[in-house]
Amino acid sequence: IPRNELEGVRLMAEAAYDVKRDSDDMVEEILYFTDSTIAMSWCHNLGKKLRLYVLNRVSQVRKLINDSNPNQEEFPLYHIDGKNNIADILTKPHNIPPLDLGVGSGWQNGLEWMTHPLNKMPITRYSDISVSKDEEDVINTECFPE
Repeated sequence: IPRNELEGVRLMAEAAYDVKRDSDDMVEEILYFTDSTIAMSWCHNLGKKLRLYVLNRVSQVRKLINDSNPNQEEFPLYHIDGKNNIADILTKPHNIPPLDLGVGSGWQNGLEWMTHPLNKMPITRYSDISVSKDEEDVINTECFPE
């Protein structure tokens, strides 16, 4: 599953890059969110040697995000709790009527927290993430031993 989550982050970064590129100067800032602490850890990693599959995707993610946000002080990939992740509506089983995906829905307009400034969003920065021993073991399965 963490590799799938990483691929989701890559697709998000690619879509955001394409939108920013094609919309000229209409997009000022792009923020990226994932509910996967493991994928987020791989993307923020600068010290461990990653195995090829993860390394290639992380390299793509970092390039796309950095190219879309050239003057960012902080790598703008943040953790969002799964219950606040609107993308989960379509990626995980839910009993959702079609109207909940229609005009005016959270799926189309975004959730209320998305309108807040970054410092008021229910997110966690990488520097504030703590991972469990099990998560750390999964993170390290894609890293070469030091």
